Amino acid sequence: KQLPASAFSFNQPEGACPACSGLGYELRCDPEKLITNPAKPLPDGAMDGTKTGRFYGDKNGRYMAILAAAGRKEGFYFNQPFVSLPDAAKRIALFGLPGKKLAVDWHFKRKNRTGMHSFTGEWPGLVNLITDEYFRKIETGRNIKLNPLMSKYTCRQCQGRRYRGDILAVTLDGYSIDQLLAMQVEELHEYVSQINIDKLDEGAAAAFSEIREQCRLLKRVGLGYLTFDRLTETLSGGEMQRTGLAVQGLSDMEGLLCVLDEPGRALHPK
Repeated sequence: KQLPASAFSFNQPEGACPACSGLGYELRCDPEKLITNPAKPLPDGAMDGTKTGRFYGDKNGRYMAILAAAGRKEGFYFNQPFVSLPDAAKRIALFGLPGKKLAVDWHFKRKNRTGMHSFTGEWPGLVNLITDEYFRKIETGRNIKLNPLMSKYTCRQCQGRRYRGDILAVTLDGYSIDQLLAMQVEELHEYVSQINIDKLDEGAAAAFSEIREQCRLLKRVGLGYLTFDRLTETLSGGEMQRTGLAVQGLSDMEGLLCVLDEPGRALHPK
């Protein structure tokens, strides 16, 4: 199978893991952020630390009614402190009861209004309900209100490797693309410098030549210890400045005057 060069970038749809879009992580509701008072029952204050938690934990609302029905089906009751629930009951509350259809009728109460509601379907769990709500509201920007309840988790499909499975299956001397990116710049530079590019086709030779040059420039500004899979947000101010210098191509800057804004604030003395 012939793969385009773009397939070897986790920033491109051709190469990115479809589950996490090449990020290596998934955003999901974090149970520890949702259950703000585990000493209380779920329908009686366990989630009252956030507005979203209060909404889902309303004892007169649909979600607690469906959760109660799911619990009864498995022999669990949620009118006791969350912390004292059996692990199996906690799993049902947070992650649902898949494959089991429930028929639920409950009395609702909103201010002065009361009535009866019915529901037929599966209980998806509080974590999945809030995660789905977060992604449903992205288009309108209303997902921001749910940010305090979300956390990053390693992607379950690619295990944090960012690429599609068929891209990870391609190896060079036994190294997959994510393993090469996990090498320190200095180590990768040494490795690619040993490859005889004269024996490669034009496209591969150009690619390895570019990798060598980028590694050399990063080493020149003192970043030989970085890895190419490092998230930009984890770089320090000085590392960001020096990465910017390397990207500009220091080898081609003779006769050019660079004015660095507040270099002493972030740049290494070198």
